Amino acid sequence: MSALAADIHQGFMAPDYYLDPYKTYAACREHDRYSTVPNSGGTLGIFGHQDAAALLTAATVQPARLRTFFPVPDPDLIEFESLQRWISRTILHSQADEHQRLRRLLERPLSPIPVQRYEAVIEDTVHQQLSRLPKRRPLDVVKDYAGVLPTQVIGRLLGLAPDAWPSVQAAVSALAHWTDNTHRSRRDTCAARDAVDTLTMQLLAALERGEGPLLDGLVGRTPPGPQAVDEIIVQCILFLVAGRATLRNLIANAVHLTSTHRDVREALADGRLTANAIIDETLRVESPIQFLHRTVDDPFTGTLGEIPADTAVLICIGSAQRDPTVVRNADRFDPWRTQPSTLAFGMAGRSCLGRALARLTAGKALQSLLQQRPALKTAVPARWGRTFYYRGIAELTLDP
Repeated sequence: MSALAADIHQGFMAPDYYLDPYKTYAACREHDRYSTVPNSGGTLGIFGHQDAAALLTAATVQPARLRTFFPVPDPDLIEFESLQRWISRTILHSQADEHQRLRRLLERPLSPIPVQRYEAVIEDTVHQQLSRLPKRRPLDVVKDYAGVLPTQVIGRLLGLAPDAWPSVQAAVSALAHWTDNTHRSRRDTCAARDAVDTLTMQLLAALERGEGPLLDGLVGRTPPGPQAVDEIIVQCILFLVAGRATLRNLIANAVHLTSTHRDVREALADGRLTANAIIDETLRVESPIQFLHRTVDDPFTGTLGEIPADTAVLICIGSAQRDPTVVRNADRFDPWRTQPSTLAFGMAGRSCLGRALARLTAGKALQSLLQQRPALKTAVPARWGRTFYYRGIAELTLDP
């Protein structure tokens, strides 16, 4: 192992890695060859912007094999088998033709123009949650706001009953814990299986009521029949889980960056800067998703050499978007800059279907919170989460 490779390995293992992973990413970009990411099962890391963009747009690069997604100690449990059936049917892990079919089915109700029609529902949900925030004690942005808002917004768009939100929130949390945890216990697996059942029942009830504009839009594009409805339910459960992870971190990260940059806070308050500009720069400089798993089906020639066919790769979004060959002063938070094309939601045919909804919701959440608490003064330093694939604040306390 070269000295630089040893430094990179040590960087991933360092106690302060989760506090600031970008020093390690910078060292990875300077490496002279592709190397494996520690504790990733031999997966190659991709850290430069040019390679990341090429892999994200290549037709021969597919999502991670399920064997990569499920490094669990209990693969033979019945509970696990039912969960594997669920995740294998989602668009996240669909292959080639099946992915394109599902994408055609799902993308229209989630494209920018239909999403604008959800704006009133999103604003009302944000204001309802703001009205519940504590007025006379410090506010934990994650626990009291960013951690609950995504499920409420997506839940209302899917028509879930408000009195079911506590059980929906618990189910989404259990399923998210299971999907994000490589050391799953049997108890975790059983809880996740029950969560899929709970969310399925709530979504079927919502479908009968017909009060969810997003759910109605999705079902209206499917052929009639129970199998088609079941397919939509599978994707809606994924929306709830993936939306929670992405939006929770995006909102919290944006609030953190705004609270620590007085000029940004003042510019947003007096209209010289939009919330969307802050969200876009947050997506670049503190992407809520740091790594994307992919499999290279055919040999790929990149800037550091050739990657053989059937190789698993980890595309580091957090590193690629801070690549100084693409963005000047890339480590500086600057929402006034002209934004390059974001990699935060993937690209091309595998880009995230919920990107327009995520940007709109995060922007409304940030703008509305600032209007209620214009100072956004932090009580104590933010505590970053210790999750490898996601980048997000675990605790951010604001003074009352």
